[in-house]
Amino acid sequence: MSEREPEVNEEEPTVSEREPGEVEQPWQRLHPRTVLASTAMTFGGVVGAGVPVAIGLLLGGVGIGWIALWVVGGIIVVTGAIAVFEALRVRASRFRLREDRIDLRVSLFASSTRSLPLRRIRAVDINADLAQRRLGLASVRLGTGDQSGSRFELTAIDRTQAEALRTAILGERSAATGDRVGRLATFDPSWLRYAPVSLGTPLIGIAALGAIVQVADWFNAVPRLLGVFNDALGALPIPVRILILLVVAVLVGIVGSLLFFVESWWGYQLDRDPDGTLHLQRGLIVRRSSSYQGARIRGVGLDEPIGYRRVGAAKLHVVAVGLDTTKEDGSKKEDSTTIVPAAPREVAVGVAAAILDADPPTSLQSHPHAAAGRRYRWSLLALIAVLIMAAVPAILWSALRGSADLWWLVAVLALLGIPISWWLCRDNIAGLGHLITPEHVVLRSGSVFRRTNILRRRGLLGWNLRQSPAQRRLGLVTLVATSAASPGSFRLPDVDPSDAHRLLATAGPAWELLWHAARERSSDTTATASETAVVRDITNRSR
Repeated sequence: MSEREPEVNEEEPTVSEREPGEVEQPWQRLHPRTVLASTAMTFGGVVGAGVPVAIGLLLGGVGIGWIALWVVGGIIVVTGAIAVFEALRVRASRFRLREDRIDLRVSLFASSTRSLPLRRIRAVDINADLAQRRLGLASVRLGTGDQSGSRFELTAIDRTQAEALRTAILGERSAATGDRVGRLATFDPSWLRYAPVSLGTPLIGIAALGAIVQVADWFNAVPRLLGVFNDALGALPIPVRILILLVVAVLVGIVGSLLFFVESWWGYQLDRDPDGTLHLQRGLIVRRSSSYQGARIRGVGLDEPIGYRRVGAAKLHVVAVGLDTTKEDGSKKEDSTTIVPAAPREVAVGVAAAILDADPPTSLQSHPHAAAGRRYRWSLLALIAVLIMAAVPAILWSALRGSADLWWLVAVLALLGIPISWWLCRDNIAGLGHLITPEHVVLRSGSVFRRTNILRRRGLLGWNLRQSPAQRRLGLVTLVATSAASPGSFRLPDVDPSDAHRLLATAGPAWELLWHAARERSSDTTATASETAVVRDITNRSR
């Protein structure tokens, strides 16, 4: 019942294989200024990487002359190699847009042609880094919703040509700027205050300190680095030294989170067409332009992590069919679905109301008391496990050294862990809830990472019911809503069975869902044999 189709590589059709009356379209080249743009960006990146390398060589006792030779020589070699590679790639690449498909041919040592039917294209994203913008270029990425991580990308062509290509591919689905009904949200510099409250802020600082140690290790400068650290903080107690390192990591993380936020969301604009299609533009160094077709939007997700809730902020994601949410390595990427960054909660809620044509609910139906008891028990077991893991090294240290230096860590964890775990349980229980409206289903769960999914009922394919042995004893079930929209499943834990039956009834009739799915995949409105078998199975289960 999925609305996605696997991507295929097709050889170029011969003259006899072309449709009758099809006009041969000319092959077009990538823009020659692409070589200059790629070389400039590579040069900037290599120079930035050369600075810490030079510092590491200097700390390792390497002479200035050798440092200049290695760093400057490396910059020249890498930049030159990228320039040659880009020149060959641009010269070997051709593309053409035909009546029903787009072709990309690469003829270097061997010739390969990829062909993508236009009906499978769900989105056309236009990106331009700093060098490409200065040279009037842009990269075009075609999204099919295939989660395999494969790409169909043109890097790069003229910016005007990229806009015309998007209009030609999407046709009536791509509205001109003048046809848009209004601006839903615009970047406000005051939003920068929300960037440091992300849970990733200390992780950025810790990663930066780890990178410094790693670079120092490359040049055997770790002893010297530790010597500097001991000279500065050696007289302080171990807890104080750890606290100072954490403060430094947080400060570095704050700077890093601000830089990341500015690069990702500077110049942010979100517009909406009369048919509900969303157009998103953002980015400082790399300018990104994305569109989300209104007919494929199935809902929104409101993210309110614990830090955002303390300062009244929220982030909004779109739930839509055909979004490409995978990176090249197959891992998930969230930025492809984020339509409102960390901003005042009323901004995110206002955008959600405009997309859904209804105000998001302010109160939800709570879950049974058994769900609260289950969370208290899990929290207590987790705290005990943490204390045991902290006590083991303290016991070993006391036995080997005859010192109780590490028992302070166990005491601190116990004193802080009890109130924190209790508070997190209370917060998790308060955030657990759901609501059924005539048009939508609202699912909310989580404490540290809290998300409220507001899904259109017509976009739900069905529900999966799961029940662990502990849940069976407590009379609870976990429901997972399934949809063709990314990420494909939406989990609601610890639901009362009577509420579960009402939620199960919110999914549309199986035949209607399959019929709409088939129509969105292709022009064929008949169900296949496999779809018929799935419908029969669903119908039998519902009885």
